[in-house]
Amino acid sequence: MNMILGTQMTKTDDSDRLIQEVLSEFGCDDDPKKVADKVKRLDQGLPTEDEFTAICSWLGKARLLHKLDQHQAPPSSRDLYQVPDLLAEFERSGPVLIEVKSKTKQTLSFTPQYLDRLRAYAELVKMPLLIAWKHHGIWMLFDIQRLTKAQTNFNITLGDAMKENLLGVLAGDVAYKIASGAGVRLKQ
Repeated sequence: MNMILGTQMTKTDDSDRLIQEVLSEFGCDDDPKKVADKVKRLDQGLPTEDEFTAICSWLGKARLLHKLDQHQAPPSSRDLYQVPDLLAEFERSGPVLIEVKSKTKQTLSFTPQYLDRLRAYAELVKMPLLIAWKHHGIWMLFDIQRLTKAQTNFNITLGDAMKENLLGVLAGDVAYKIASGAGVRLKQ
């Protein structure tokens, strides 16, 4: 049995047809088997950066999503710079850097040292820096300037990240979850 979007799929169900109907509602012509395979790979534990890249790619407004190599030379450069996870360009933006995080706490936190190294890299290449945060399956994308200093670290709450979310504006927005035993019927 396959798990697709939180549902168990058997060989006898019509999930491919249902996925195709949902995709056509969103204006996509993707093969439902390919989409099901992509979702299955996500469910099997893709790295967070790859999951974010796949989602932005599927939403259709990304011109470029490039995973940046984390290998820096010379080793001493790691004291000054932290290479973010992605370089991206969307239809409604110039190039941006994106640091991808997956945390389940209600607050996302960065040490000042880590944040300084990320900012130094962004300044070096003269690009804005965004943070992509996955919280229990919900993705948010916000400007690093939205982090505020707490006692020591720089933080953003889940509520503030949702208010500042740029994901829909830059990459597009689709949210759905099919519960176990549920079906989708679309009338034309």
